[in-house]
Amino acid sequence: ETSKDFESVATLRLQARLATLLLRLADSIGRPAPGGGVLLPIRLSQTDLSMLVAATREAVNKQLGAWREAGLVAQEGGRLVVRRRAALAAMEAAEDTV
Repeated sequence: ETSKDFESVATLRLQARLATLLLRLADSIGRPAPGGGVLLPIRLSQTDLSMLVAATREAVNKQLGAWREAGLVAQEGGRLVVRRRAALAAMEAAEDTV
């Protein structure tokens, strides 16, 4: 039980860190994406992202995959698109409640 609680907190913190990074990039360098949302005009590998949020590449891969399935982010031409900014902002704000 305690292990599951710890994993939940650890995941939440990764979600918050990754959401914060994507939102900051969207705000600073993002541009409108053709299909809606905000395109990050630079290519960032999962390794790049993992280093920026202090997580493993595998954890970032898993989180981005979940967000892609949920429609929060997309990938177009090797670049990330933030599709549901409000949902990412809610994850970012959740860090304050932990």
